Amino acid sequence: MVRGIKNESYPIKVWSGILDPKHTAKIKRALWVFLWIINRITFEKDDIGYVLGKRPIKMKELAKELNMHTNTVSNHINILRKNGYIETTRTPYGLIIRVL
Repeated sequence: MVRGIKNESYPIKVWSGILDPKHTAKIKRALWVFLWIINRITFEKDDIGYVLGKRPIKMKELAKELNMHTNTVSNHINILRKNGYIETTRTPYGLIIRVL
């Protein structure tokens, strides 16, 4: 089980700037996927956050944890990528996600 899911709860750091209307207009419903991603940053280098130690993540895994359809998660990932919040690298085993 990934940290922060089910019974374990703890605060995560999110900059208040995310509430700025310029961000809310871009992120919209993708906020929940973005928070999932932020919560799973395991290290940072040169101001880039690496999710789960650069381990490839399958959309199915992320969808299951958020109780969303895989297509919805994929659409939200595309919104975040298109608007410059994340970068992804496709691998045979899933996406490697970096937070910008």
